[in-house]
Amino acid sequence: MEFWNPSTLPYEIAWEAWATFFAGLLAVLAAIIIGSKQAAITARQVDIAGRQNEILERQTAIAEQQVDIEATRLRADLYEDRLAIYTAMNTFIVDVTAAAGDVSNDQREAYFKAINASRFLMDDEVRELGRKIYASSIMLRSAANRLDRADDSDQDKIDTLVERTEHLYDVLAIQGMQLEKMMMQYLELWQVRTKPVDQSKASPSPPDPRG
Repeated sequence: MEFWNPSTLPYEIAWEAWATFFAGLLAVLAAIIIGSKQAAITARQVDIAGRQNEILERQTAIAEQQVDIEATRLRADLYEDRLAIYTAMNTFIVDVTAAAGDVSNDQREAYFKAINASRFLMDDEVRELGRKIYASSIMLRSAANRLDRADDSDQDKIDTLVERTEHLYDVLAIQGMQLEKMMMQYLELWQVRTKPVDQSKASPSPPDPRG
């Protein structure tokens, strides 16, 4: 039996055509492999982008929570500062009323400190009312001292001073109610305002000290 001999074939193999065919086949396979890898990379990039968006959303939510927490803390601090001013002013009215205006220097100093601090935390109306309250306290002390020194025989003068003293007590009581009404608008913890709503009633002016 004679072995196969390519030289005896009736045709000649075109090796260059086969080389071209295999080269093209390899190029197609390479393109498929590269395309698959690129598709996998694209999918991974999409997944990474999605995770980054989730992280960004979480960071945004955390930042918003921090802003809310800080705003709540600031409102709470403002509430405490305003409450301290109201407490100091109201305490002064009580002390003045109880002692007929004869309060100590420490009490006056604490009161001045409160009304001076109010200008940084509230509208000027609080400070203005504070000044009127202090003026009323001075006039009450003056009237009470004059009443103590009045001659018992001068009943008309005594009656006048008693009437004036009682009037000053009434003025302080009215100013105390105005202070409470005014401060309640500033002490709304969750709706803290730098200025309250307009008030239809103005604070009554203290009586003329010469009266």
